[in-house]
Amino acid sequence: MAKFKKSGIGNEPEKLRPVITPEIREARLTSLAQDCAERQLLDGTASSAIVVHYLKLATVKSQLELENLRQDNLLKSAKTDSLKNQESDNKLFAEVLSALKGYRGEGVESEPYEDF
Repeated sequence: MAKFKKSGIGNEPEKLRPVITPEIREARLTSLAQDCAERQLLDGTASSAIVVHYLKLATVKSQLELENLRQDNLLKSAKTDSLKNQESDNKLFAEVLSALKGYRGEGVESEPYEDF
């Protein structure tokens, strides 16, 4: 793997920063691959696989699938929030019931009266 890349200004090599996380590495490699595909498309040297890939990204079906995935993620997030709220509501309800039992004299654990 090359340690230098050509900068946008002139042909001077630019040293790449060290990668901190796998996510940053993936983003960098994705960006480099997209840059390479763009150069090939502009030069007219892109393979049919690259051309078909980018054509598929531009279709209505692809856009609808992407929107569907986003909506699914929102739904999952809403369900997770709902479950968390339900758990806190159940705890609060249990506390209220306990307090009401205490007001009625039920469930209050105290020592029995002793005869003097």
